[in-house]
Amino acid sequence: TLAGPHATSLRMSDLGYRNRNQSAVTVSVNSLEQYLRDLRHAMAQPHPQYAALGVKVDGEYRLIDIQGQAAEGLFYIGPMLKARYWEAIAVPELRGHARRLAQMLSAG
Repeated sequence: TLAGPHATSLRMSDLGYRNRNQSAVTVSVNSLEQYLRDLRHAMAQPHPQYAALGVKVDGEYRLIDIQGQAAEGLFYIGPMLKARYWEAIAVPELRGHARRLAQMLSAG
């Protein structure tokens, strides 16, 4: 971690580990079963502000324009994918998306 006069931290921002948008989310730590149940429930509840972030793609990774139309020949895989694929930031996830896109493109 670097520090400096103009340094910032996401942990201390509105996008950090815990923020006001997550204040209604409760996750029990009383047992593994309760923890997993609550975590699954929390992950399945979209928040409108977060859902608006990112890049929209269709089922074939084609970018969706502001009119809701898929752009021909313009594809996206990566960390800014919208809720359709959640976020794709881990190398195995990106590799899987890249493999599927390559298969679709090579199939014609």
